[in-house]
Amino acid sequence: MGNPTIWYYPDTSGTVIEIDLADVSDLEVSTEQFRTTAEGLNGSIRTTNYGVRHRLRLVRARFNGQNTAGEDLVIALRTLESHLKRGGRFGFALDKDKAWAAFLKTRYASTKTVLQTNGNNFFNTSATLVSTDIVVLQSANPEGTVEYARVSSLSGDKITLAAGLRNPFMNPPAVIRHRDFYPVMQLNPASVDGSIITTDQRYNYTLDIDAVEDVDSLFKYSGFAGQLTGSSSTSGSRSLSLDTAIKRAKEGVGLGVGGDDGGLPKGTRLNR
Repeated sequence: MGNPTIWYYPDTSGTVIEIDLADVSDLEVSTEQFRTTAEGLNGSIRTTNYGVRHRLRLVRARFNGQNTAGEDLVIALRTLESHLKRGGRFGFALDKDKAWAAFLKTRYASTKTVLQTNGNNFFNTSATLVSTDIVVLQSANPEGTVEYARVSSLSGDKITLAAGLRNPFMNPPAVIRHRDFYPVMQLNPASVDGSIITTDQRYNYTLDIDAVEDVDSLFKYSGFAGQLTGSSSTSGSRSLSLDTAIKRAKEGVGLGVGGDDGGLPKGTRLNR
C-alpha cells in the first residue's frame, strides 16, 4: 500500500513534483451538482442539469515540524500553496499505488462489464487496480453522469467490472478512476485568501486543503494519447506539464504530429 501523495507541475516544461504526505487525518469527498429547477403552478418540477464536480477536503492534522522530515514537508507544502493560489492544478491519491485513471476508448451501454480504456494517463504509471477495488466512472459535463463500481480485474488497458454498468456512457469522453484518486484538482476559489497550512508556534503544523475538481480541464486532456510527460514514481524533468497539455487542448492543438487529436478513437468527440 502506498502513501497519500500529491503531484503537481510548477513549470511549463514538464517537471513533476511529488509530495509524500505519509498520512492523512481526514478525507472528505462531496459532489456538487450544477442545476436549475423550475416549479410550475400545477405542481410540476423541471430540472436542467449543467454538470457535476467533486469537492475534496484533505487534512493532515498536527504533524511534527521540529524534525528534518517535518520541516521538509512544510517547505514542500508552502511551495505548493504558491502554485495553487496562482491557479495551478494538482493531483491527489490517498494511496499512491492506486493512482490509476483512464479514459474510455468508446461508448458503452448499460449492463456492460468489460471496458476498454486508453490506459493510465497520470503521474504514477506503475499504479494498478485489483479485484474488489472501487472505481468511479464520470462523463463530461453537461451530462455529468457519475457511477461507482467494483473491479473484477484489470488486464493491460482492459478493465472488467464485477457487475454491469447501471448507466449508459454513450457521450464521450468519460473517465474511469480509482475512487480515491483525483487527477485534476484546483484550490477552491472560496479558500484562496486563506492558507492551506497553519502552525502552532512552529511546533505542530496542520495541512487543510479545500479543493474542487477541474472537470473541464480533465476532459479537455482526454484528447491526448499516451502518458503525461514527466509522469513517474519519482520527480523528474520532461518536456510538457499537465497545465500545458490542457492549455494546448483548449487551443485545439493535439500532441500528435500535425496537431491532430492525439490518437482518439474514430468518432470520439472532444469536449471543446
